Amino acid sequence: MWHFRVLSFLVPTLLVLILFWQTLFLREAFLWILKIPLGVVHSVSTEVKNLVAYRFLARENQVLRETVGKLTAQSEGLKAAALENERLRKLLEFKSPQVHHVIPCQVIGRDTSIWTRTALLDKGKKDGLQVGMAVVSHEGLVGKIIDLGESVSRVLLLVDTNSRVGVVLTESREQGLLVGQGKELCRLEYLSLEANIQLQEEVLTSGVGGIFPKGILVGHVVLIGKEPDGMHQYALVRPAVRFQTLEEVLCLR
Repeated sequence: MWHFRVLSFLVPTLLVLILFWQTLFLREAFLWILKIPLGVVHSVSTEVKNLVAYRFLARENQVLRETVGKLTAQSEGLKAAALENERLRKLLEFKSPQVHHVIPCQVIGRDTSIWTRTALLDKGKKDGLQVGMAVVSHEGLVGKIIDLGESVSRVLLLVDTNSRVGVVLTESREQGLLVGQGKELCRLEYLSLEANIQLQEEVLTSGVGGIFPKGILVGHVVLIGKEPDGMHQYALVRPAVRFQTLEEVLCLR
């Protein structure tokens, strides 16, 4: 009888233990199997997050680059405006007792071939310009008007081979004729042998001839020599105006 009781106790207990073990085994197997898709999902999720973050950073970098570009352009624009204001301020400071009226112009073109040195201005007859008018910048003498249209004009630059300007040296007070050579430097001719000319001496317009008002800065002496005939000195003069960067001028009347 007791054997039956023992068996009746052990059998259910064993069944419970077997079921419990199977449950644990199935749970572990299920979790192990579940880890595979979960790992895949996690990897995909991580890649998606990285991709989204990359795209966000790329877009943010693009926005920052565009902002920097705009700020740089604005900065350069402000610098250009400041330089232009400075040039115009100096231009407006131009004074000459022989000048009754000035007409401001913009340089809109240049001809710097081996034959000519001219500049094109944005004003002409309708603006009151005339052939022969002297042209200056804030740096000094530019040249004179040689050709006119209704709304444009052409200036013969100081360095052109056809340019002739009567000048005077500030220290020695020697007068001469400044001739363009089509190059960077002009030649100052007909200087007396006795003239005590100095390097870097200022050269001004003399007013002789009536085209160029007296006292406008032309340039500085950079070389002194004797003419082949031995009767005169000559000097090479570097113009005060930088013709390659010329933008605004005044036409004098």
